[in-house]
Amino acid sequence: MGTSGFELRGWERSGQHENERTKVLGLVWNKKNDTLEINMTSLKQELPAKITKRVILSIAQALFDPIGFTAPVTLFPKVLLQEAWASKIDWETAVNDDLTTRFVAWFEELQMLGEMKISRHLFDGTEKPENMSLHVFCDASQKAYAAVVYIRSETVEGVTLRLVQAKSRVAPKKTTIPLLELLAATIGARLMASTINALELTGILTSFWSDSTTILSWIRRESEWSVFVWNRVQEIKKLTDWKEWRHVPGEINPADLLSRGCSVEALIASKWWEGPEWLLNPARDWPRQSFTADETEVRTELKKTATIMMVNDSREIPSNDWIYQHRSGYRETIRLQAYVRRFVNNSRRSREERKIGNLSVAEIEEAEMQVLESVQEESFKGEYDERFGSLSAFKDEDGLIRLNTKIARRSDAYSFRFPVVLPSRHPITRQLVFKKHVELCHAGVQTVLVNLREDF
Repeated sequence: MGTSGFELRGWERSGQHENERTKVLGLVWNKKNDTLEINMTSLKQELPAKITKRVILSIAQALFDPIGFTAPVTLFPKVLLQEAWASKIDWETAVNDDLTTRFVAWFEELQMLGEMKISRHLFDGTEKPENMSLHVFCDASQKAYAAVVYIRSETVEGVTLRLVQAKSRVAPKKTTIPLLELLAATIGARLMASTINALELTGILTSFWSDSTTILSWIRRESEWSVFVWNRVQEIKKLTDWKEWRHVPGEINPADLLSRGCSVEALIASKWWEGPEWLLNPARDWPRQSFTADETEVRTELKKTATIMMVNDSREIPSNDWIYQHRSGYRETIRLQAYVRRFVNNSRRSREERKIGNLSVAEIEEAEMQVLESVQEESFKGEYDERFGSLSAFKDEDGLIRLNTKIARRSDAYSFRFPVVLPSRHPITRQLVFKKHVELCHAGVQTVLVNLREDF
């Protein structure tokens, strides 16, 4: 600072007994105890006789707490304002008696915030990065959704846990709890990213905790969700590693207090800013990660797509066949299968009968039929699979499952009148779609589908 012409003076330090309280960034620093306290100066005022929306907002903003130590308490006036807005009164009209009574009771409790003593330092700087970790807890209720970040440090003296930052937002009306939980997770991911950047803690271990098994399922799976869920899940995955997301029972989730709000007395008694006690224990004693999600609730946010063929095939079909794993293109897969068939056949023939050179059209067609038949055997329970519903399926002379369509009596190509049935999520189907997409010079979805359905 000196080299740039800024002279620093008026130094103050921890442990200083004279003038022990100093205002720092809207808070009060107790230098003797090296703790932070809430600045009560702006809260020592008389309430006006008429409580309006303007008064509620003014008092709520007077409680300055950028870190979020008092976030469970400051949630209450935000909820009151939301209720006042629903009544559609203007800024100078008095709110109803119920809102007035609740607000006055909340304001009178605020004087107890002066009892809060919060450790100023997160860590003393001697801890090794491998002995430190950041933990984000997320939760939501009908009132609000919220997230809080704690830093955990292990030293020879024991384990310390400190609140880094907390944030809560009032829940929008008519939004389901799972979607609010997802919003809380999104806030948590953003808070973690900003914390790591601000404290320059690159490489530190991170964990994300939520009591919602539904949002954990959304984050961990690769399914295509609705637009709202998809956008937020992609942001979460961009900022975090899905493997870092863990389940915590709701009763021991510290973010629960933040999303539901509480009285000042309950806040001070809980010492919420010191984090959950169980996190002071070794990792082996933390909540176990086995949980069961409500599949009905999870699948309600699957992306809805228009389907022409009514084959209910929403499963991701795993394939253990080595041939699908070694080629990424449909044409390459078929040709590999054709060469394998030729090798097997040649091993059973005399030297003179063996085929060599380029593959013939017949060999490629036979290989394709074999691959498609194998795909159907992996995916369907024969032509009577319940997923076909009312569709009329049958097996042709090659053993392939086809559909008996309404144009069966036309003079069109056989595959057009009786298309082969394929599962939508099989690796071979993906290869086939991409092949057709490239052949049509990257045409639109409908064009690709129309061409594909001439045979499948």
